[in-house]
Amino acid sequence: MPRRYRYTQLKPTEIRLIHLLPGPELSARIVHYARYNAPPYTAISYCWGVEPASIKISRYKTKALEKKLQDSLTITQNLHDALSHSQHTGSVVWADAICINQSDDIEKSEQVASMSAIYRHARKTVVWLGRDTLDFGAFFTLKAFLDDRGDDLEEFRKGGWSLLVANGFFFEQNKEQVEDMRTLYKSPWFTRLWVVQEIAASKSVLVAHGNSTMPWSTLAVVTGGLSEPSWLGSFLDSLKPVYSTCGIERVKHKTTIDQTIIMMSMELECRDPRDRWFALCSLVPTRAQRLQPDYTKTAEDVFTDLSIEILTSGELWILEDAGVKGRSMPSWVCDLSERTTNHATNAHCNSGGRSSEVNFHDRILESRMYMVDTIHLTVTGVDCGSYNQDPIRGVWETRRVSFVVRTLISQPYITGEDEKDAYLRVLTCDSNHFGKPCNESDLCGLDLESQQLQAAETLAMIESIAYSAGATEASQYELMNGLFTWAKSFVLGERGFVGWVSPEAETGDKICIMPGLRVPVILRETDTPGTFILIGTAYIHGLMYDIVEDLEVLPEKKHLVPDKAVMVKIV
Repeated sequence: MPRRYRYTQLKPTEIRLIHLLPGPELSARIVHYARYNAPPYTAISYCWGVEPASIKISRYKTKALEKKLQDSLTITQNLHDALSHSQHTGSVVWADAICINQSDDIEKSEQVASMSAIYRHARKTVVWLGRDTLDFGAFFTLKAFLDDRGDDLEEFRKGGWSLLVANGFFFEQNKEQVEDMRTLYKSPWFTRLWVVQEIAASKSVLVAHGNSTMPWSTLAVVTGGLSEPSWLGSFLDSLKPVYSTCGIERVKHKTTIDQTIIMMSMELECRDPRDRWFALCSLVPTRAQRLQPDYTKTAEDVFTDLSIEILTSGELWILEDAGVKGRSMPSWVCDLSERTTNHATNAHCNSGGRSSEVNFHDRILESRMYMVDTIHLTVTGVDCGSYNQDPIRGVWETRRVSFVVRTLISQPYITGEDEKDAYLRVLTCDSNHFGKPCNESDLCGLDLESQQLQAAETLAMIESIAYSAGATEASQYELMNGLFTWAKSFVLGERGFVGWVSPEAETGDKICIMPGLRVPVILRETDTPGTFILIGTAYIHGLMYDIVEDLEVLPEKKHLVPDKAVMVKIV
């Protein structure tokens, strides 16, 4: 019986490569090379999986003896299949589960820091989707689609069009092909966070399923059509990780840590929470030692160091995904293992201007705050999932929140705005279906759609039927109301401000403007005066645009916000 394979120490300047050996069983030699002197190799991008398998590793480097004495190394079945796919060619390959000693945290930290270079120097990268988990028809659907539209591809790209949209809503007209694609995209590879770095760094990428392959560009271009939510509906929702993965071009040439990278980290999956940063850190050049992969750190330390680095650079957007959520780390730290609920509601806002004043002392964040209002009451918001599970319940949820909002908005609103306009803007966080502020046309449309939805609700109640037949025109209103207010609570302040806040917010919490942050924040004072915890960010109507600039309240907004800011500590 072969003994268990034992790793020999790898120098920081070296790389392990797998020399696959021909034969009926999967076997290989593992050889150390200086990185600058490694032979051409293929990098494997795959999903680890859980089903166990093994590979035999030769103790000898000569062909005459390589099959004589062999050790056994446990791997997963999916990696076994991926290596078997390349075995007949006698390939030299790199795969992380074998080429990195996973039980050595120091080596793992060094090699993970170099993974971008490892994939960049590979002659090609093979994406392994699996052996028999997928329908071959799905694979060929993508290839045939691109072949059919290939001549127009470059023209569409130059025009800034999604390929699928420019071809007459491909998904809408080809329902059978959509099902094939759905099957293909069920591969767990599309949910892996590590693949972002692997594909972004690679020079040439092939996607393999069984013995069939296609260029990565085919997959990425076709999937680009998933950015059109108005006609994909629930299909889009189920494929958000796919769109994140295939949107690698958006982060390929980043020079700073931005929100796109953090959102991608929170959307995709990895086993070790620390990898939510380590898997992407090589995409952004940084000299900060505390941001380098270090598996001796806890996940809390990794997320804290990342948040400090971003905040001290003057970028406060990281706070938009922070807040108390029943975890042990400081409330101002962005927990990358928690998926964001902010969606696109913050993209066009500019509440606190660009200048910030943030300092740290013993992991306590210090900043100036304008204390604008105190929460008087909160109301549970819309359950976005109810629309698909129970349409009638979805209607009632929307109308319930709409009624509360309209009842509580003062006439006129605190900003002097007409109550009806404020009501319609608040329901969708002042965002139209393009994620931009609502104009007059949008407001008229929302008003009409809300009336149609109310009529459909009455019909559903009387006839006990689904509302969809009578509320087709109201679908945009319903979608926007659910999308932008999902996982939020409606809030009314003592001064009359209304909006949407984290469900953790309570009566007595403070609504604040933080210089440098584009949205208001909710703070809760601790037993120590002047010390607060961050509950989360918020949409507060009337406080989302041009309130503070250069650390001072703009003159035309002084009737809304106190003249003086106070220095607070956030723990």
